[in-house]
Amino acid sequence: MTTTTTARRRRPRPKLEKTKVAGVWRRGDRFAYTWRDGAGRQRWGTADTLAGASQAKARRTARRSDVDALLVRVYALEWVERYLGRTSRGIRDVTRREYRRDLEQHVLPLLGARRRLVDLTPRHVADVVAALSRQGLADRTVRKVIAPLRACLATAVEEGLIPSNPCTGVRLPVRLEVQEDEDASARRLTDEELVRVLQAAPAGWSDLLLLLALAGLRISEALALRWKDVVLVGYPVVKVRRALRNGQFAAPKSRHGHRDIPIPASLVDALVARRRTAGSPRGDELVFSGTDGRPLDDGYARRKSIQPAAAAAGVPWASFHTLRHTCASRLFDAGWDVKQVQLFLGHHAPSFTLDTYVHLMSDALPAPLERPPAGAGLQNDERPRREAGA
Repeated sequence: MTTTTTARRRRPRPKLEKTKVAGVWRRGDRFAYTWRDGAGRQRWGTADTLAGASQAKARRTARRSDVDALLVRVYALEWVERYLGRTSRGIRDVTRREYRRDLEQHVLPLLGARRRLVDLTPRHVADVVAALSRQGLADRTVRKVIAPLRACLATAVEEGLIPSNPCTGVRLPVRLEVQEDEDASARRLTDEELVRVLQAAPAGWSDLLLLLALAGLRISEALALRWKDVVLVGYPVVKVRRALRNGQFAAPKSRHGHRDIPIPASLVDALVARRRTAGSPRGDELVFSGTDGRPLDDGYARRKSIQPAAAAAGVPWASFHTLRHTCASRLFDAGWDVKQVQLFLGHHAPSFTLDTYVHLMSDALPAPLERPPAGAGLQNDERPRREAGA
């Protein structure tokens, strides 16, 4: 049996015929027109009539003219208000404010008020990076400042306004920093220094410093702490559920920042006394607040607490972060592993904890391992038995 396949012949497509309107052609019983999108690619459209095709082309061309005239400054400031983030978690309000600030204060003045979006090139971005570096900003700060520009231009590519992201391939600075003294942010307090700092704390501020030193909270997390987040009976813990940044409450820095931190008896006693002094406050009231109950500014808290305490204790370089750093180092001294310290501090990954605190670990190798004794780790009934007749 044979099978015969008959190929269907496609009907020939009608040829384009010129019309009196430039960029519009007749094709059979319809009219075709062209325009160029934001990436400069030629696009085609069709309409039922010559007038319809002409009007559609005019609209497209006018829109393209608007894109050509769009300024980087105008687009960036409009973008930051509607940006939804690049992940399912979205973007926090505090991050949006930081993006707006970095764009307005650092990036847009360097790009110029009249720079068109379609004219922006990798060279322009590289010049911005170089200028920020010359201003004395740290490499980490430069990368942080460029981040919103990179995200903004990625959106412009997705919306067809520009063909590619000018930030792609631009090298960000990685400079070798020469420091005369040890970086204070990487230093820890000895136990003796920590005791002196806590003893020198001004009246009313020792509880905050003790919390930072024993629970390892970020100052933003400590200032957002409510009494309902503090469990002082049974298994005492501090529940980190939010942070205070720029006067606004927000979620912790990452999902790992949402955590329950066990606290020792000395901190429990201090917080019990503080709550008693506050007259049994409501659960939603802040543990640390102003006299009017409003949130504290971290700069004000710094000037009133750690700065005078550190100066009086002979460690003027110490900061709020030094207390968190000291807490981490004492955990390692107590035998905690990297994963445990990561969960305690709320870091996003153990690798970050290791990179941050590896300098706290001893370089000395312990004694070499001995061969385990025969049968180690086996119960009597788990020892291998000789087969009968073997």
